[in-house]
Amino acid sequence: MAQRCCGPGHLTGLRLDQDRAARLAGFGCDAQSAIPVSSQVSSRNPNRLPDSADLYSSGVTVSTGIDLGTLARIGMALADPTRRRALVRLTGGPGYPAEMAEEFGTTRANLSNHLACLRECGLVTATAEGRRVRYELADDRLADGLRILAALDLPGSCG
Repeated sequence: MAQRCCGPGHLTGLRLDQDRAARLAGFGCDAQSAIPVSSQVSSRNPNRLPDSADLYSSGVTVSTGIDLGTLARIGMALADPTRRRALVRLTGGPGYPAEMAEEFGTTRANLSNHLACLRECGLVTATAEGRRVRYELADDRLADGLRILAALDLPGSCG
């Protein structure tokens, strides 16, 4: 049985108010995978993702929502080395599959499959330019987010 590379995450038992669910549905989001952020993050257990949290910065409280579906899509994309390289390459600007495949030392078919996965996840866009297709990050903030994640000095390793 073929497995989708990037599927939406689902949570059970999560109830959102009808207004928020309607707004998420209007953006094509799965309301069951969005968690509103509203209570303080516990510094006692930094390894646990809280159900909700207030983010504090310089004495100013900033409330934001954490969409677990988005995190799942990004996690799936970053889980594969070729998709990681493609995302990092696209932080520098648009790319074309033939050139990227040559840079990565892989086949165009292999890279095209990975780019299709990234496109299905909503992380990249594809624009036809004659006989070529230009790929770029779907949101410029993704490049900033990848740079921030890569700069984190985290202990441990996932081996």
